Amino acid sequence: MPYKFLDHSSDALVEVRHTDMRGALTDAALSTIDIMLDRDAIQNKTVRHFDIKDDAVHRLLYQWLDDIIFVTLADNFAIKEITVDEFDDSDHIIMKARAFGEPLDLSKHRFRVEVKAPTYHEMKINCDKNGIVLQFLLDL
Repeated sequence: MPYKFLDHSSDALVEVRHTDMRGALTDAALSTIDIMLDRDAIQNKTVRHFDIKDDAVHRLLYQWLDDIIFVTLADNFAIKEITVDEFDDSDHIIMKARAFGEPLDLSKHRFRVEVKAPTYHEMKINCDKNGIVLQFLLDL
């Protein structure tokens, strides 16, 4: 699994490790979806597009996770796969992504638990010679 859940008393603390930021952002989104739904039950029928811009990578990660939660719970869209097409941090940070899935059906997609929001609490982003490590807390 490209991510792991760390011990936390009441919320979901997630750690993602990847060789690059595009992969880390993909895995962060997938971990958030996996908390809420059974992705094996979802089919790739339609696509949603995401364009996020910010000056800080922490805020971009927060917005990305918040968008994933919003699309799932408010727009009723069950996401099976994510493709981060672009991540550019040469000036302003820009991320473009696509989510593939279908309309949310709580019984078919086996809804597990509601993720209320990402938080900045315990959020860490580290880059080293081995790649990227993202850590973030999701409020359940």
